[in-house]
Amino acid sequence: MPEPPSIDGGRIGPGPMDISTLSEPHLVPIAGKPGAATAGSVVRVLNLDLQLPAVSARAAADGSFATSVLASAGNELRFEALSEGRRSAPADFIYTSNAGDQLTPSPRHDCLTLSPGFDLEVPASGVATLRLSNECADAITLATPRFRSAGAFELATPLPLLVAAGGEGQLELRLSAATPGAAEDVLFLDVTLATRTLRYPIGLFTPAP
Repeated sequence: MPEPPSIDGGRIGPGPMDISTLSEPHLVPIAGKPGAATAGSVVRVLNLDLQLPAVSARAAADGSFATSVLASAGNELRFEALSEGRRSAPADFIYTSNAGDQLTPSPRHDCLTLSPGFDLEVPASGVATLRLSNECADAITLATPRFRSAGAFELATPLPLLVAAGGEGQLELRLSAATPGAAEDVLFLDVTLATRTLRYPIGLFTPAP
């Protein structure tokens, strides 16, 4: 099996704008420096906060790429590289435009580990399991599940779910019986540690048979 493609979020940022844009949302140029993605891979950019399809660009031989995505300040953008049916781990950023356009890594609880990560392949039959390891000093609560585009997948685990400090938990997901063939969606969860609640986007996909 070929190695999965990779993406380096530290080499991705907003590109130069031709004119100052005041309307929201607006097209945001995105530039990947050399080494930002695996050479020849397709880089997809998905705005998690707008109901729009992902935009894509092919990485050059040096791993650089350029594209643009419709976004408003505060939107979360997800970057992934795809090649030969495999995909990289996603890289998520918050787009801000207060003092010039910026992409800031999305906030996460450092002491919570998700396995296999923020992307989960869901089989056409059976369930997929997302495992949670809580190395925090306090319990973590997962609540308020909602899908970006409801209908393709189902959450089999009832929420809220409390994962004790030093403990583990899991979520199970399955493809909806009414969804034939390939499917993709994003499951949003509110993850609370002490008084801090963060939105976690979990990418779900089922490959074509």
